[in-house]
Amino acid sequence: MFEDTLVVQSAISAFNNAALAAPTFFWQAVLAMPLMAMAYFCGADFMARIGWRRDMLRQNSYMLSVAVILIWIVMFGGNYEVLRDATSVLPFVVAVVLGLCGVCMGARTRGIALPRWRGVGWRRRGMLVGGAVIVALAVMLSGMRTWWGMLMPVVTLGLGMALGRATRRDVPVPAMLMTIMMIVVTAVLMQPEFFRFGQLGNLTIVHLVAVLVFGVTAAAAVALRFVRPSSRVHRSAYIKLKWMTRFVAALGTALFVLTESVPVFLGTVVAFFVTFALSVWHEKTVDANLAVRMMAVAMMLFGGIVTLPLISALGVMIWADLPKSGTISQARFLL
Repeated sequence: MFEDTLVVQSAISAFNNAALAAPTFFWQAVLAMPLMAMAYFCGADFMARIGWRRDMLRQNSYMLSVAVILIWIVMFGGNYEVLRDATSVLPFVVAVVLGLCGVCMGARTRGIALPRWRGVGWRRRGMLVGGAVIVALAVMLSGMRTWWGMLMPVVTLGLGMALGRATRRDVPVPAMLMTIMMIVVTAVLMQPEFFRFGQLGNLTIVHLVAVLVFGVTAAAAVALRFVRPSSRVHRSAYIKLKWMTRFVAALGTALFVLTESVPVFLGTVVAFFVTFALSVWHEKTVDANLAVRMMAVAMMLFGGIVTLPLISALGVMIWADLPKSGTISQARFLL
């Protein structure tokens, strides 16, 4: 009764039950609403003061979001003692996220020359080596509790940055950011205790709705960005296919709420993507800003889920920079 493991497990269980009854991420998002209001009304002026041109607001916001996710993954740490077993795939998912972030950062810093080793004094060499060692040690902490698991994130981040600097084509930062956010949200759903999203218990409806709404928004943003409207689908065939995909998406939504399964979540997101893709393909023209709006909403939701209000504020600024229009009426055709 008084064994150390039982006492610790009882304390963790009590903490988990309290956390699930009052989801912290939701209340932090509510408390961040004044910050979001400031970002909406004053964000453009603040960014102008730090040297951001208005025409580069979206690109800079996407890159800053990637950098924030990279720092968050490395420095957040999480609770390593609550990993469910030694065969968890979470460290591999974290390594993939670090690699994708490294590709974006390497491509962005392609024009910056690497520091030279020759002709540099011993003090400068010591600073370079010390900085590299500190960064490597910080990245290693995001790995598993094995030597190869600690080396894996360092290697993936280094390879990603090298690949980003070596490629001659521009890296599609919005697509990369959406991929990174989707992987992170899936990882949060896989092991919510690691990210303190909800620990060692069933998630509440608030947790599930937040994740599902993000997945639906991400599917809409991808469909609007990569599917071209052509108005080639016959009206009768379009209606039948649309109702079929609606039924599959609704069934997936119900199953996800009941099971909290990661495969069901991914299948539901795919079903919504097919529904939205059919809608876009059936239209003659689609407002180009609608994809950007969905991307901004996805950033807002992502920042709330992982408690990174800076990313939510960047999404709000992107939204505020777009022309004022009836977004709900414009996006209604997707459903």
